[in-house]
Amino acid sequence: MKNIFCRELMSFAFTIMATTTSFAQKKFVKIGDPIPEIFWTTPLQVVNHPQKTIDLSEDKNKLILLDFWSTWCSACLMSLPKIEALQQKFGDKVKILPVSSQDKAALEKFFTSPNGHKYKSMLSTYGDKNLHNLFPHTGVPFIVWIKDGKLFNTTDAKQLNEQTINEVLSGQKSSLQTIIQMSRERPLMLSEDYDRQRNVRLLNYSFFVKGQIPDIGAGGTYRKTASGKIHGRQFTNLPLWDMYYAIGYELFKQQDKTSFTEKNDGY
Repeated sequence: MKNIFCRELMSFAFTIMATTTSFAQKKFVKIGDPIPEIFWTTPLQVVNHPQKTIDLSEDKNKLILLDFWSTWCSACLMSLPKIEALQQKFGDKVKILPVSSQDKAALEKFFTSPNGHKYKSMLSTYGDKNLHNLFPHTGVPFIVWIKDGKLFNTTDAKQLNEQTINEVLSGQKSSLQTIIQMSRERPLMLSEDYDRQRNVRLLNYSFFVKGQIPDIGAGGTYRKTASGKIHGRQFTNLPLWDMYYAIGYELFKQQDKTSFTEKNDGY
């Protein structure tokens, strides 16, 4: 009996190692490229779901939307109600899968919190590396669109809505604006993708920009005292509303109240 258990354990470990190695050998997928077969068959670890793992083998004929997100990302949290509503509206035509690189404990803590427990029909992967390697990006939220077994597009979360999904499903000309997140290892003005949508030549390195540059990612960090009190925030490439939301989220959380999630058009 002991030998049988050891053989099964070794077989399981070998399967995990083989899957990880196969994913590592796959280069990242570009728009228009076919999705590798291993994408469909590899078990994905999930939380907030009756099963411990799922795979996408039965979803090949659907429009698949991978929502790369994190619990510390205010823009990601703002998108969750919309994502849940879209999944319910389109049903079996669309598969929206939140994907997170955070560990299981962090995701379970969120889905059992006052702000997360309301998403009863939403699951998420955790501890993901394979999908992040297959679809590299520098910031979240980041949406990957997969249709007919190929990478259709990559966008920000703002472009994920009923209209754009209907366009893709019906085969209409898509209004989606591709987001190719530029490398932060090179100066912005030296990036090969900086003028991709502007059709201009780079003449100098000085620039003044009003508004968000979606291709370089965005985010925020905060500093805390030893007692846990926030005494500083830093925001990078974020709209003013997102800054207000991030601050308000912390304040409402301290008061044990549900934070606001809808943007007022007057602001």
